[in-house]
Amino acid sequence: MLLSRHFSLSEMTRSVKAAQLGIQNEPATVEIGNLRTLCNSLLDPLRDALGTAIKVNSGYRCPELNRRIGGSASSQHIQGMAADIQCPGMSTMQLFQRIVEFDLPFDQMIYEAASRTAQWVHISYDPAHNRSDLRLAKFGPDGKPQSYPPISRLEALALVDPTPLRGALEYLELGDEPGLDEEVAWEGRAEMDGRRERVDAMERRHR
Repeated sequence: MLLSRHFSLSEMTRSVKAAQLGIQNEPATVEIGNLRTLCNSLLDPLRDALGTAIKVNSGYRCPELNRRIGGSASSQHIQGMAADIQCPGMSTMQLFQRIVEFDLPFDQMIYEAASRTAQWVHISYDPAHNRSDLRLAKFGPDGKPQSYPPISRLEALALVDPTPLRGALEYLELGDEPGLDEEVAWEGRAEMDGRRERVDAMERRHR
């Protein structure tokens, strides 16, 4: 089933962890609609702008999968609004900065570098509230993200990759975005209540 010109439902729901754990990672109608919007409004335009393929490492995550990999309860992956991506032949830093330069609409984008080889870009799209929120994931010695400080557009474009990768990138399927409480702590923004209500509604549908 195609969601857009370049992306299919199977591509946006594929999960190595789900297969390993025997979890049926199947979105409901609402989440499929969100995935379609994510692909048509953000991922398709990005692929066209780059002129090359995008690899989706993780898109939709059902609540059980999200819980098992340590994801935030408010993860946009659960809602079908987020994807972790790489671009073969391009460094993760380059991909992150190209997206900033293209000025494409997005809700949140995070540069994730767990190690010199395990790197990806987390990006989401929320048609009701796109914030253009840019962040850097800070990883601890255990290889797991500890915090996600926000950065400005100028700071993002000024970043320099200290150890450019030569070879294939790796990916770690884990929780890779801040929870609502951390976002409020960083930003002091009470308008996260709208997202909290959508998360609560989604959780009720999956009970």
